[in-house]
Amino acid sequence: MVVALVGLHQRHSLLLPPLELMRIGFGLSIPLLLFGHVVSTRIAYSFYGQAAEYQRIVANLSRGGNTGWQLALLAPGWLHGCMGLNLAFRHRAWYQRWRPWLIGAAVALPLFAAAGYWSMIGAVASLPLPAPAPPRAAADALNGLRLELLAGYFAMLAGVLASRSWRDWREWRTRRAR
Repeated sequence: MVVALVGLHQRHSLLLPPLELMRIGFGLSIPLLLFGHVVSTRIAYSFYGQAAEYQRIVANLSRGGNTGWQLALLAPGWLHGCMGLNLAFRHRAWYQRWRPWLIGAAVALPLFAAAGYWSMIGAVASLPLPAPAPPRAAADALNGLRLELLAGYFAMLAGVLASRSWRDWREWRTRRAR
């Protein structure tokens, strides 16, 4: 995340081709989706002993109506990675030959992952949860932490954009003074 924000700050212009802007947008959206996942798994375990057991997490996602959110977490990261690989290899001869097959694989793999996830939802949702859900106070604290992480991320992003604007304004003023 820090590398992405530094890279965003170092760019001299955000006037980019639409696909490059989409790639950057997908990359910047990954933390937005990932914070909730990390808080409800690793941090819930560290703070409250809620083990990140696959069955419990999938059942809670299903029962809480967050299945679509979990699948949405897959899309930006996958698209960002595929677009970055395309950008990196697009001028290579071997890539041009294999590109149709690689695009097919890039489309098929997340579809197979989503199909597997949906089939697993049915199998796991009917099973009893292996551990009780965290107490309401713990769930509220975890949600508060998720919101604080999101606020911190937006503050960092705003700071980077403000710093870019300040730098660009100073450069413009220096050029104008000459």
